[in-house]
Amino acid sequence: MIRGLLLLFFLPILSFGQNGEDVLRYSLFHANGSARSQGMASSMGASGGDASGGTVNPAGLAILGKSELSISPYYQFTDFSSEHYGQKSETGNSNVRLGSLSLLIKLRDDENGWNNMVFGASISKMSDFNRNVQIEGVNNQSSLLDFFFNQVLDNQGANVDGIDSLYPFGASLAWQTFLLDTFNNFFFTAIPDYGQVQHFESDERGRMDQTQFNFAVNYEHKFYFGAGLNFRSVQFTRSSDFIERVPAGDTSTFLNDYRFTEFLETTGSGVNLNVGLIYRPSPSLRFGLAYHSPTWLDLTDYWYSEMQSSFVTGQSYSAESGDASFNYQMTTPGKITASTAIVFGKRAFVNVDMDYIDYSQAKLRWDGGQNVFDIENDAIKANHQRAYNFRLGGEYRLSSFALRGGFSNMGNPLQGGAGGWQQLYSFGFGNRTDYVNWDFSLSYIDRVEEEFHLYEPSLAPNQASRLNMNRIQISLGLGFRI
Repeated sequence: MIRGLLLLFFLPILSFGQNGEDVLRYSLFHANGSARSQGMASSMGASGGDASGGTVNPAGLAILGKSELSISPYYQFTDFSSEHYGQKSETGNSNVRLGSLSLLIKLRDDENGWNNMVFGASISKMSDFNRNVQIEGVNNQSSLLDFFFNQVLDNQGANVDGIDSLYPFGASLAWQTFLLDTFNNFFFTAIPDYGQVQHFESDERGRMDQTQFNFAVNYEHKFYFGAGLNFRSVQFTRSSDFIERVPAGDTSTFLNDYRFTEFLETTGSGVNLNVGLIYRPSPSLRFGLAYHSPTWLDLTDYWYSEMQSSFVTGQSYSAESGDASFNYQMTTPGKITASTAIVFGKRAFVNVDMDYIDYSQAKLRWDGGQNVFDIENDAIKANHQRAYNFRLGGEYRLSSFALRGGFSNMGNPLQGGAGGWQQLYSFGFGNRTDYVNWDFSLSYIDRVEEEFHLYEPSLAPNQASRLNMNRIQISLGLGFRI
């Protein structure tokens, strides 16, 4: 099992082990709710009145005046730019997904006392894992083969006995394809000198969806209470290729090139709870507070790896690992959300949300042993930190037509990182009548540049690569009320 913290989304070689990378993948999300809420950067913790608001604060559902059925699909385009040893690459992908589907049923509407009892059921996309990353550059410092070589050397010296059983997903494959070899008891790699082209490509697919059941009620239109039971499903696949090509004229080796392929699939499900309160001291002011419990996930990883090598002598070799799978549990951190909304009659409102999340509280577990993840959990505590997310959104109505805008900033979950890890800017508009509404939103996500290593630098020194992500998302919404 690979030990240590790996950065979110960016695949270092041999990252099959369960670690901090997995924790961040399933802890960081920007829920794709209704097109209306997306137009306000999902800032609806105290304003309420929208089906997607239940994801932020379920108490906001008790502000609804009618039963409602709504749907919001979206289209998004994601752009990745990378830099590896001074060489830049850029890739992009696009897809269409269902952002949210919700049904809200108003059960009671009295003039005094308890009223606006609302039951809600919804499906929303919490995370979209679809992305393609490409990195290329000339490395004059090291090779991935050094990683395999030093891994064996550090553990057992030049003795290669048992290499197949000890390193079945890495060094064993390099050994079988003659990328690692021995001669007169001298252990060596097929790239003794550097200057080779390194090309890395990772194709990731998947999502994390949430099915949510909410109940909300208000007391005399002053105190609003809500609770939700949420079920999450996870599906994630990643296929990556790492290629090294020896430059023409290099007489230090007979190697032309080799390819190292890894595949990982993760599936699972989980559950969490959330409760919320909104206090309305006056018609123009609302305060909200919500608690989101940790999510308890049960996950299964399945993986394998392959390697092919090609030599100038015309010989080529290939090797495959066996398949492996592992079932484990993960607890992602809980969250506290505080909100304030200022309402300007029936004309407009502005809402501010602030989330507090302690990512160092995340944990990995395995039912078969208490101490299996001690090193990983210690690394999570040491490398993750508390973070604050900020969201600002508002709506201005012109009769039945409304204009919307929003901004959000996601705090960095990693120690030593910058304060702003991801920013979102949004704009939207829509039309709402007594029985039908349609909405449009446009969002732009900018993630701060991050650094990562293609393989563990302590075993094979390599310069940190850089990658930046930008995403444009267009959401359309349609709703019916009775």
